[in-house]
Amino acid sequence: MKTTTPGHERTATNSHHGQRVSPYFDALVRQPWQLFVTLTFRETVPSERKRIALFFALLRRLARRTHAHFPSLGWYLREENGGRFGRTHFHFMLTGLPTNRLGAAVCRWLVAEWQRLAGGTADARLYDPTRPGVRYTLKICSTDAASMDGRESAKFGPNDCRLWLSTQLERTLGITR
Repeated sequence: MKTTTPGHERTATNSHHGQRVSPYFDALVRQPWQLFVTLTFRETVPSERKRIALFFALLRRLARRTHAHFPSLGWYLREENGGRFGRTHFHFMLTGLPTNRLGAAVCRWLVAEWQRLAGGTADARLYDPTRPGVRYTLKICSTDAASMDGRESAKFGPNDCRLWLSTQLERTLGITR
């Protein structure tokens, strides 16, 4: 999988649906996530290369806005097709922002900036560790079939456990290339 920022991401794939994104799932659940974000594209979906470029543009602007060091951000990105309006969208989890910059204002900014960049809609929330945010974003990748309902699991095929991981998250998880 080629992306627009070589060396800053890794694609983890699963060869069979219903299996864990081994061995990352449990480690991802334990990360100190700060934001849970969904980014939806317009009806005309750009190429994969453009979608990834838009994601990186948003992250870089967020880092500048919050005075975060971009390479220090930990994140993973998952793409889905479907949902309520049948549109391609990303889910991503993020950590590494200065805690004094977190709040509703940064969530509102993300929503507005995604609209400006991609013309799509977004939902950005402070991460709530009491909710199953990681499990939701990795729904088909979980071995816990009870965590998926039929509508959600039907959106995925056997190769839909592809993740993009930041270099920072790879280091945290002990992943080497």
